[in-house]
Amino acid sequence: MTRSTKFKSKSTGAKCRTARRTLVPTGGTPARANGEFRFANLRKGDYKVFTNELLDRQDLLTFDPRGQLYGYPTGYYPAAADFEEASIIHLNGGESFPVSLTPSRREYYP
Repeated sequence: MTRSTKFKSKSTGAKCRTARRTLVPTGGTPARANGEFRFANLRKGDYKVFTNELLDRQDLLTFDPRGQLYGYPTGYYPAAADFEEASIIHLNGGESFPVSLTPSRREYYP
């Protein structure tokens, strides 16, 4: 995400054309069996949290290849519709921030 803004210096009155913020991928982490996850050693900065789309794992013994597929669509913190609407989390070094995501299982159609 890149955001550009125009602003004027309070001290000198000089006008600046743009300030730019760019968010880049910093990695991922798997969730534990209880759903908890943790990103360690993050630098001071701004972050967004989201889940990737994932098909539900099928039991190979009961899986019907012609049956209904289920999965979990991409989710964004906090319950945003897309990446642009997701909240930015501002972190300082060593800081923690609680995030709750609730993926919902949905029918998938190939």
